Amino acid sequence: TPSETVRANEVIAPDPPSGARVPAAGAIKILVSSGPAPRLVPPILDKPLEQALADIGRSGLAVGKIKRVFRADLVPGTVFEADPAVGSPLPRDTPVGLSVAGPEPTTKVPYLVGLRQASAERVLKSAGLKVKIATSPVAAGDASEGKVISQGTPPQVEVKEESVVEITVAVVVVPVPAPTTAAPPGG
Repeated sequence: TPSETVRANEVIAPDPPSGARVPAAGAIKILVSSGPAPRLVPPILDKPLEQALADIGRSGLAVGKIKRVFRADLVPGTVFEADPAVGSPLPRDTPVGLSVAGPEPTTKVPYLVGLRQASAERVLKSAGLKVKIATSPVAAGDASEGKVISQGTPPQVEVKEESVVEITVAVVVVPVPAPTTAAPPGG
């Protein structure tokens, strides 16, 4: 028999009650606790997180790990998964993990000016960003040759992951000599 106050496998009460007389061949029944009654994971899917937390607490269960996952099809803060699943019978105070719709992932744009082009591309890729390269001509021997001299999105700005960041790289432009045309003989 479930009991909220008597631990599992302990006697809740005898029948007849303690102190009562029992005939010599009579039987005594004892009621043994099976521990607290199981709780069912409440219907919390598609509810706001705050409501789901309250429902879990009211059901006698505990809140487990809350995992936030970007889902374009859901409003941020909406519960879309419970572990164990909704309707599962659990002992009192068992944690229930939740998956909740979170905001779209963002990242901060890194500082890129002064880096070599290849380094800037690696840094952007590791930050989850894409690169667009523009060039700006500089004279041969210029110290900025091959380096990022400006970036389109300022450093430390929060942008969506996979955003494109434009960088301008200094390149030496070698002048192409004008074609010469020899005058035809006898001309």
